Amino acid sequence: MSDFGAGNGPGGVGGRRLALVADPAEHQAFLRTEDVDPVDVDGVQVIAFGAAGWLVALVIMLLDRDALVASGRQWWITTALLGLALALPGMGYCLRRRSRIRSGRPADPTEGMLNRHRDEAS
Repeated sequence: MSDFGAGNGPGGVGGRRLALVADPAEHQAFLRTEDVDPVDVDGVQVIAFGAAGWLVALVIMLLDRDALVASGRQWWITTALLGLALALPGMGYCLRRRSRIRSGRPADPTEGMLNRHRDEAS
């Protein structure tokens, strides 16, 4: 019989008593946070790798199309085609967004429109 959970009461876990740390500075190393740069701010790499994945899947499925048809999974080819088709406008959006970020303009085009309307109203 396991004693997992035995002794779970105030201040105890698994039969052991938890100790409170009197000086939090002793554990300061565990509380540190570091600034981390985002991996992909504009999304171009994500769309590119996604499109490449759909392309690889499409080629593999086209090479073995007869097996897909025999098993009733011919719709997988359509799914891969649609994945590639949706990557095109996604890539266009992300490339446009990246150019806006690099030029210092707002990444969201509506953000500039809202600010312009707000400035005109005052």
